Amino acid sequence: MILIPALNPDQNLIDLAKRLKSAGSEVIVVNDGSGKNFLDVFRILASELHCIVISHSANLGKGAALKTGLRHIAETFPDACGVVTADADGQHGAQDILRVSEALETPGEQLFLGSRDFSGKDIPFKSKWGNRITSLVYFLSTGKKCADTQTGLRGIPKELYEICGAVPGDRYEYEMNLLLEMGRRNIPLVQVPISTIYMENNQAS
Repeated sequence: MILIPALNPDQNLIDLAKRLKSAGSEVIVVNDGSGKNFLDVFRILASELHCIVISHSANLGKGAALKTGLRHIAETFPDACGVVTADADGQHGAQDILRVSEALETPGEQLFLGSRDFSGKDIPFKSKWGNRITSLVYFLSTGKKCADTQTGLRGIPKELYEICGAVPGDRYEYEMNLLLEMGRRNIPLVQVPISTIYMENNQAS
């Protein structure tokens, strides 16, 4: 189960969905109030690629879109072992998403994180230092280390659906709040190494 929240997506999302579907994944896309100019993307996803598309009538935020998708998956696919969340902008390669999906098959209550390497010279400044700052905040708040607090590529086992649905936040703060909640509950974070990809110097972030 692959869950992708999307706001005004482009061809990158279609290409990603094609690769995931060809690998046998079920793809759920939440249209978080995208503009009319982007509706063709969602039409292609639903009618040609047979993805499940759920739409918000207005932009509610990434956190709200993730919660909507999680509720749908919990109700519609109760036998799935969990869900992998991924971004729609091309920063997560299909192979990395599938790698986290495979890790998710490991039994137990643990959150899997697609963890990037920020040591390279070509990493955008705001991404490198933004992650260092939030990683420090996470450590000071929980006493635990997290190498990539900003990754949207996460594997969530079904045992954690209820906790994830109750975490406060409807926009980007939701993802950090989720990590903090995992830390408070002593739920392990499992780091899965993935490629470090930035589209146009991460301007869309």
